[in-house]
Amino acid sequence: IKSSDFPRHMHVQIGSHTDSLILKQGPWKRWPEIVSTFDITQNETKVSSSFGGIVYIYVSNEEEDENENDEMEVEVEHANHDEHEILNDGKSQNSIEFCTKVRMSFENFTHYPRIVYQNPSVYEKTKNSGAPWGELCSNLIIITMLSSELNKISDPDDLCAFLDKEIEMMCSYISYKIIRPYRLVFDVDKVDDNISSDYPVVLLLDMIPDIIFNYKSPTIGLFTLIKSLVIVSLPENRFDACTETALGYIVATILFKANWPEFDTANLSKYVKLPPIYNELWIVHSRINNQIIPVLLSKAQLPDAETYDSMEEMWTAFIKDLCQTANCNLIPLLERARPIPLGLMETLSNLPKCPERILKG
Repeated sequence: IKSSDFPRHMHVQIGSHTDSLILKQGPWKRWPEIVSTFDITQNETKVSSSFGGIVYIYVSNEEEDENENDEMEVEVEHANHDEHEILNDGKSQNSIEFCTKVRMSFENFTHYPRIVYQNPSVYEKTKNSGAPWGELCSNLIIITMLSSELNKISDPDDLCAFLDKEIEMMCSYISYKIIRPYRLVFDVDKVDDNISSDYPVVLLLDMIPDIIFNYKSPTIGLFTLIKSLVIVSLPENRFDACTETALGYIVATILFKANWPEFDTANLSKYVKLPPIYNELWIVHSRINNQIIPVLLSKAQLPDAETYDSMEEMWTAFIKDLCQTANCNLIPLLERARPIPLGLMETLSNLPKCPERILKG
């Protein structure tokens, strides 16, 4: 790889995600660590990989006083090069401070199949590359999957338009400003959801039919994708992991109800493991006021919104914010799912009581 005028802390990554299986009990369905990373510190960098993979260029935030995840525009000069992507190095879609243009050439690389929304010529040029993995690129999400599955998509523009619509609805509901496309990677194996890195979103290959081919029906795979995208879009150190997961499921449920009004939330627990407080939050949304949760999330997304150091602080602050937004003491409802700090009960005792019909319903 040849480059000039490259920024500090610039790297090449071969492979679509960095999830390691080392902490997962075997047997594994793939080698536990398949990603290779190389620092670009000179005008010519030689790279190699035992596993191959899509090539990504990124700038890391290695000093606190530097701009985080700066975006780059890469201009490729060499004729024999790999299509590439700028990789976000963080948990979520953090803001871009400025754009740096970098000129690079790639020797002894190859194309990989790419379907680009409303641009069929890209796939025509790349579909016969022979690379095992390819990408579907809409305006708002880039999906890495097996090239053999990519080739089966009959109407990619319709699929991309649907996914973009869902993401726009989701971001509107949680008051999240889209900075760059989300990334979803399908893989043959992954670590447990409680251990896996949050970005990019990694789902198993068996969810491809739900998300790619059966997207016009309310499938578990699509539900899981929306939940995951919500979680990576929430501000860091604002909600504890359990609350983040519950909020992800709540937003996914709301979008499913908007798309498919007949979607039965009562049977949801038969198909997914619902986190604590999901049922209580659904009661808040469906039986008290459907604007409470979006208003709370809107406040949390503000640049000057307070963040917290511990899980207990996050949980306490969430309860307080939820009750104050609802103008209702929801502790008798919420304590069904998780313990409530005693001091908070006294703090919120002056709010109107939660209606008995809600508690008995």
